[in-house]
Amino acid sequence: MTDPIATVISIADGRARVQMSDRSGCPRCAAGKGCGAGLFGSTREPVALTVAVAEGLHIAAGDRVTLSLAPADLVQAALFVYGAPLGGMLLGAATAWLLMDPLTDALALGFCTFGLLAGGMIGRILARREGCMNRMSPSISGHAALR
Repeated sequence: MTDPIATVISIADGRARVQMSDRSGCPRCAAGKGCGAGLFGSTREPVALTVAVAEGLHIAAGDRVTLSLAPADLVQAALFVYGAPLGGMLLGAATAWLLMDPLTDALALGFCTFGLLAGGMIGRILARREGCMNRMSPSISGHAALR
């Protein structure tokens, strides 16, 4: 996937309002399917986002820029969204195995479901922290090459 290109609408306090209309850099976006995370939308309509501007980058309204999301941030988001519920479910299953004698399928399912829901809530709380959401948002990484 190539970094998407956007046009700067306005700039204030180290953040820029950008509009993305050409999402052909990614085959999924070009097909109207989006990235799965919903960051860049799934329709062909222009999308407006408020994004951070990299330090030392001088941009102005009307500039075409590239947006990026750090791979480490994607991994962290995946751990919160998928890892926490999975870990909770496994912990629920292990707890049921240690505490219940005899362990029935219904008890195992109940403990797994509780662990899944608890892990999902924990992952959601961790992902919604302010600093976390700022890191997991796209940022302007540079000026777009002229085509």
